[in-house]
Amino acid sequence: MVVGMLFVSIALTCVLWLTQSLRFVEMIVNKGLSIGAFLKLTMLLMPGFLVVIIPISLFAVVLFIVLRAVIFRGSSLGSRGWQLWLTGSAGPRAR
Repeated sequence: MVVGMLFVSIALTCVLWLTQSLRFVEMIVNKGLSIGAFLKLTMLLMPGFLVVIIPISLFAVVLFIVLRAVIFRGSSLGSRGWQLWLTGSAGPRAR
């Protein structure tokens, strides 16, 4: 799960970094900033990105794992546990 979360977090960070870096390219061209200044500005944005990205990636990975477990009917809860979780009931009651 940790590897999946890291992979999704890195992918989302790259996407956000690419979109945000376009703003800084304009500053480099117009104001003549160095590449070092560009990298410094983009690295200062990363904590703000990660606050948003980590919960999204955790949700995506957990959803993927749960859906995969339901589809393949292999889970750590066992079939009875999934029945309780999915339906909210214990099934037919013994009398």
